[in-house]
Amino acid sequence: MLLNPNVTRKLFQKNKKGHIKGIETKSYQIKFGFFGIKILRTFRLTPEQLEAGRKLLIKYLRICAKDAKIKIWLRVFPHIGISSKPKEIRMGKGKGKIAKYIINAKAGQILYEFDCPNFTQKNFLIILKLLQYKFPRNICGIYRENL
Repeated sequence: MLLNPNVTRKLFQKNKKGHIKGIETKSYQIKFGFFGIKILRTFRLTPEQLEAGRKLLIKYLRICAKDAKIKIWLRVFPHIGISSKPKEIRMGKGKGKIAKYIINAKAGQILYEFDCPNFTQKNFLIILKLLQYKFPRNICGIYRENL
């Protein structure tokens, strides 16, 4: 289940990659779950990396929950198309087709939120260490203090 935007809406829209400036000002707080995964540095994230982290999160949360209901919220979505031309093509004749979609993730943005009963701080630290291997930059864990 890779995340892809609705292609019919973005059929002819080819954006520039641009620069990712500043820190996140909208999605930096937990709104849905009790625990969250936040990124510390700005980078471009692919849907494959996001999906690999989500699968790892689900796998470990099912072990911790022991048949209890778990909820996971993805707070980001790949909506920026990156175009590329085929190899061995001469220059000119337009920009090229959209090859993949990416996420411009700013520092301080929350990637995942989740809620799981029977989940302790020790489990949270283990899951953070496992998720570090799935992303190119540093991430940290946050949790809601009062519900």
